Order: sequence, then C-alpha cells, then structure tokens
Amino acid sequence: SGTNPSVITLKNDSDIILKKENLVLRFVDDCVIVSCDYVLFNKSNAEKQIDFAFNITDSAYDSLKYYDIFVNDLKVDSELHKAVVYDEENSFSWWELSKVKLSANKETNISICYRIETANDGTYYRSYFDKENSFLYNLYPALSFGDGIIEDFTLTIDASDILGWNGKITKIEGIDISFKGAERTVTESFKNFDLNKHKQLKISYNIKNY
Repeated sequence: SGTNPSVITLKNDSDIILKKENLVLRFVDDCVIVSCDYVLFNKSNAEKQIDFAFNITDSAYDSLKYYDIFVNDLKVDSELHKAVVYDEENSFSWWELSKVKLSANKETNISICYRIETANDGTYYRSYFDKENSFLYNLYPALSFGDGIIEDFTLTIDASDILGWNGKITKIEGIDISFKGAERTVTESFKNFDLNKHKQLKISYNIKNY
C-alpha cells in the first residue's frame, strides 16, 4: 500500500503513421461520452505488436463508467494503470493499456468509447450542478506515432443535450472551434494537425439549469 504505481512512458515509433483521427465528444448532463476512431498505418515490412496506451485525465477512477476498445471491429482487453505524475491541470493520469497488432504495410482501425463524469469546481460530484463543469481531453499521447502529425483530424462537439435545456458552453481551450448562433453540434476538420502545438483540449460548461 505504500508503493507508488509505475509511470507510463510513451515510446515513439516512426514506422506507425496516424493517418486519421475522428474524435466525438458528446456532453450529457454531468458526463461526457467520448468516441475516438483512429486509422494507423504500419509502413514497415514486418508486423508490429504495440502496447497501445490511452490516457484518461481523472482524479477519481470511479467517475469512469465504462471503457471499450475495438481493433478492426473486434473488442480487445484493456488493463488499467495509474501514473503518479500530475499533468498540466494538476490531475492524476489514468492509462488503459491494450496489446494491439499492426499488420505490415496495412491500415489498422482502432475505436475507443468511454463515458466519464466531468469535474465540478475541481472536485468530482455526481449530482451537484450549481457550478461550472469542465472536461479535459489529452491529445499528446498520439505524439508517439510518426512525427506527431495527424494527416486527417476531425473533431465533433455535441452539446445538444445540455443546450436543449438552457445549459451553456462557456469556454473551449486548446483548439480553434466554437459554437455559433443556435448551433448545438459543431464539427471541424483539420489537415496535417500538429500535436506538438495542440496537446490538450479543455471544455467548460454551465449546467446549473439542469
């Protein structure tokens, strides 16, 4: 009980190119449902097996409701690890690790979906809606693929649930995307998205009218 857990260290592999990433964030009351689809290309002439690390920023693991990962539409196992270091938002980092095989000179599709409770005033609550909530998504783990450039990156923020009952998105930090007029869902696509310049996405929102 007195031993600190291991810290996850990312290893760069220049043979693996992140060709596409489609990230969808759906805000539902005090939770966010995250769907993330990757297309990885292994340009080497040999099959690779990698430890695929997916980061979930959280200060209390019980706020994570589920986590599923699929490789070419087949569900694979994941194992939970916790890093002892703090990130830029002063939170623990939780990592889900999976063994993933990448065929030589082929694309591999990886899909992840999870639901997590958002932070309320720096602390995780289940039903307190009187203060601003925030959700932090780390983009930087994908820097371990190739040169840290996503050839085709699409981000969708679906706030139709909370905006439907007079909730409000108050701030989006890290990526240039915004809601205009009566929009409840926004989508932006980026070519050659540089993860060296955009490492985190933070969305703050008010749901006091819920």
